[in-house]
Amino acid sequence: MSIIQKSWRDFLSPAMIALNVLPVVFGIVFWAVILFYFSDNLLGFINRFFPISWQNQLLISDSFLTNIMKGTIYVILYAFLGFFVVVFACVGNMFVSLFYTPLVVRYVYSKHYPTLPKPKGISLFDSLKAFFKMFVLFCAGLVVCIPFLFMPFVGAIVMLIPHFIFFYKATLFDVGTEILGKQNYEHFMQEKNNKLQIAFAAYALGFIPVFNFFAPLLQILIFTHFCFANQALLESSEPDSKS
Repeated sequence: MSIIQKSWRDFLSPAMIALNVLPVVFGIVFWAVILFYFSDNLLGFINRFFPISWQNQLLISDSFLTNIMKGTIYVILYAFLGFFVVVFACVGNMFVSLFYTPLVVRYVYSKHYPTLPKPKGISLFDSLKAFFKMFVLFCAGLVVCIPFLFMPFVGAIVMLIPHFIFFYKATLFDVGTEILGKQNYEHFMQEKNNKLQIAFAAYALGFIPVFNFFAPLLQILIFTHFCFANQALLESSEPDSKS
């Protein structure tokens, strides 16, 4: 809980608010343009995955019953559209966060953990390469999960699984390698700690309406404090093990 509290206080600091403005504005403008110009195309694409009987209902002449059916189908269509917008907005925000993660890590390090040793992180090129590799696997996972979309409630939960795995792997890799270096990061991932619990807590923030545009920075801060806190714990235990 102290990690969340520290992250929240840092999130509200003037430096982090200033850093958060540009990605938030970019995300809002980008998705507003996408929805304004391509909403019909996106709805048409999603409609193709519906059963043929549903698609035929949209072409039947107007009547009371058909209007009710059409309304129900359009509600489902827009629900799917909203779901995909939220998911891919989170993915887009994660991509943008690659560029400001070093700044966040440097801020947290100088403010809270200046006495800890900090190896050199990996290059931006290596971060981008790892991100796109994970993104390809994420897209493959989404394709595999598409049939589950037509199972009420269960489908939405199943579709979140590849997205959570992508968020967990990509964000922790980005932050962890910046703080620990690649070799120490691999050892860190093999250790038993609260990585998944922290990831679930951070991930849930991305689904709060409106706040999800601001959440990526807070998520980065949470992972940053988590990695530094684990490193501090390791450093404090080393003298005891040597003695």
